[in-house]
Amino acid sequence: MLTLEKKREIILSYFREIPIRQIARELNCSKNTVKKYVREYEEFTEKLKKVDEFKLKHLVTIYII
Repeated sequence: MLTLEKKREIILSYFREIPIRQIARELNCSKNTVKKYVREYEEFTEKLKKVDEFKLKHLVTIYII
C-alpha cells in the first residue's frame, strides 16, 4: 500500500504528462500500481462530475417550479 503522499505524486506527475513508466521508476513502484491509482482517480472524478450534474439539474428544476 502506498502512502497518501506517493498517491498524490502519481496523480500530479500524470497530469504533468510524465509517462507512466517514468513515474513508476521515479517513485520506485510498478507501472501497474501507477495505472491503478490513475484509474481510481479518473473514476472518482467522473463520479463527482455526475453528482454535480445531477445536483445542478435538481436545483434548476426546483428554481423553475
